[in-house]
Amino acid sequence: MADEEPLSADFTTLDDLKHDMSELSIAFDNSQQPLSSAHDRAVTGAGDFKNELQSGAAGFLLAWEVAFRTMSDGAALVGNNIGKTVVDLKATDVAYSSTVQL
Repeated sequence: MADEEPLSADFTTLDDLKHDMSELSIAFDNSQQPLSSAHDRAVTGAGDFKNELQSGAAGFLLAWEVAFRTMSDGAALVGNNIGKTVVDLKATDVAYSSTVQL
């Protein structure tokens, strides 16, 4: 291991990766509306069975909303820290939803 070359990266490639992760994060964010619309159509389309379907469909929708939000945050976290040797905490909290009082 001592005689291995140090790791290096092409900055263009790193920028491309950052862009791809940002686009993935945005795509996950944008999935909320189509998912919600599909939920509404499914419940409406159930006709007489709407009441039986509604609570399960709401739970299903919530689970996917949480999953997409988590994947969006994860993609943003990875994208904001590609090519760095330290973690940028401001970039990590993309929504600026967390603060630390010092």
